[in-house]
Amino acid sequence: MVGVLFFGYLSGNEAELPSIPIDSDAFRAQLAARIPALASPSVRMVVNQQMILQPIMVGPDDEIAFLPPMSGG
Repeated sequence: MVGVLFFGYLSGNEAELPSIPIDSDAFRAQLAARIPALASPSVRMVVNQQMILQPIMVGPDDEIAFLPPMSGG
């Protein structure tokens, strides 16, 4: 089980996967109550290595990551 990954300035945060399937927006809102930066629309949610643009169901078998905006160089 990989769990929830945080990249960029979100690194250092920790979260557990949902124990039962839940809507991705609801899961994100739960985490944002503890990690306010996740409420920003510029932070992208990735499920099983695919960026999601619409809510989907996520559960204990998924890999979930949060990616803040990045700048290249």
